[in-house]
Amino acid sequence: MTTLEALIQSHQQRRMPPLDWNARKTKWLDELNQLLSQIRDQLMAAGVARENLQEIGFPLNEEYLGQYQAPGLLIRIGASELVLQPKGTRIIGALGRVDVTGPRGRAKLIAELGDEATDPAPLTQKWHWFIYPEHGRHGRYPLTDDNLAQLLTQVLGD
Repeated sequence: MTTLEALIQSHQQRRMPPLDWNARKTKWLDELNQLLSQIRDQLMAAGVARENLQEIGFPLNEEYLGQYQAPGLLIRIGASELVLQPKGTRIIGALGRVDVTGPRGRAKLIAELGDEATDPAPLTQKWHWFIYPEHGRHGRYPLTDDNLAQLLTQVLGD
């Protein structure tokens, strides 16, 4: 057996098991619900009334996952509205994406595995949400209480 054949055989024996798409969808929806709950809690703690936080469903249709409803959020702050709209979990280089749209701009919330992840399987790890500017992948920052204010400034204005 040649070195190349041995290498190929070794890697073929270590193939990852096929992805369970139903489990992936369940994990995505769980993480999405946790994200929306975290944002709702932060906004209410900052003085936004519960009636100004309206959950809305968005129809999604993703390859291998089919058609389903994903939760999003309509937020009213003063005279302004912004929407958190899930885009899906089948995202290249990420685990999920939520678009944030306000009267003054847009941003994306992207779910990724944390740096501490030792297992590459997204179903067994905690997902971490990062804020990305409207264009590109440069300038990302983690979604925290303080950074939520920065995100709101970006899409609502000052």
